[in-house]
This record gives sequence, C-alpha cells and structure tokens, in this order.
Amino acid sequence: MSRLASLLLTLLIAATAIAGSLPEQSSVIEGYERDSVISRMRSLTLHPIEGLWQFAENGATIAIERNSNGLPDDGVTRYHMVIVNSPRLTIEPGTLMGYVTPTAKDGVYEATIYTNFDGGTTLTIPKKFILTFNDDSHLAFSRDNSGIRINIWRFMPYMFRYSITYKNERPRNIDGCIRVFPESANSFTQPRYL
Repeated sequence: MSRLASLLLTLLIAATAIAGSLPEQSSVIEGYERDSVISRMRSLTLHPIEGLWQFAENGATIAIERNSNGLPDDGVTRYHMVIVNSPRLTIEPGTLMGYVTPTAKDGVYEATIYTNFDGGTTLTIPKKFILTFNDDSHLAFSRDNSGIRINIWRFMPYMFRYSITYKNERPRNIDGCIRVFPESANSFTQPRYL
C-alpha cells in the first residue's frame, strides 16, 4: 500500500510542477489586432525578444511583449505571448498563449506555454519550454523535459516487462518562429509575385 501512496504523491507533485504560473485555461486580452500591435511597438524601445513572430509550421502570428498584468511585481522581467492571428478560426486575437522569462544565458528564455486546444476558443495544458533567440530573426522552441519521470514497468515482475522504447532522432531547436516585426537584417523574406 505504501508503494501505491508514494506513486500517487509523485504523480501529484509532477502535475503541479507542470502547471507553472499560467492558469488552467487561456484568457483573452484586448488590443491585439495586427496594426494596433505594430503601432504600439513602434512607439516603444523593444527588448531583443519583443516583436511579432510567425510560426514556421502553420503561419500563426504571436506578439511577445513586456507585461506584468495579473502577475506579482517581484522585479523579474516577464513577457507575455499573445496570439495575433491563428489558422484556427475559433481562436480570437488576444488569446494569451504563455509567459516568457529571461535566463542567465544571453538569448535563452524559459517559457510556460499552453499546448492544447479544447476545440472551442480556449487553450489549455500549460507546459515548460526553452526558447532560444538565434540570429535576431529566429526563435527556436524546445520542450523542457526536466522533472520527475516514472517508469511504471519497474513495478512489474521481470516476466511481464516489455522492452519498448521510443526513438526520436528529430533535431532539437528546429521548431519555432520567424520574426515579422521589427524586421531585421537576417529576416527571411519570401519572394512577392505581382
């Protein structure tokens, strides 16, 4: 019985650690139409990560801006990620996607980002990511896989264990965004046809 109790306690700790500082579900913030975001950003001195970013895989556009709305003022610079344009028509502009904080390493940020879609207008299930700001125009995302890992097969007798593992040879840091605004010298541009 004590083995089951310790397993349940471990699962509870892991579940609360994953949640991070985001609420269970996303909320909507006003003022995130593309033109209003660009005009607001033009009037500010932006940090290197701030701007409009477009996901390479699906074309969704997000804004990353300094903000502490709803967060305690503890002296930590925080940015929020907000959806400006989504390929899913039910996701409204202004939907909060996550929070980003800088790390001690230049160009590397920690983020808590919603990773699931409830089929309606809400994002759910926040998880931790590491964002790497590469060359002023690319922002790479990789999952932060640190934490507790439970191997349930270790609780089974040898006779019933199966040796199946998942092999992932996909390179890290290839998923992410390309800067849309402000444009940099390294920005990727598509040819435009008339």
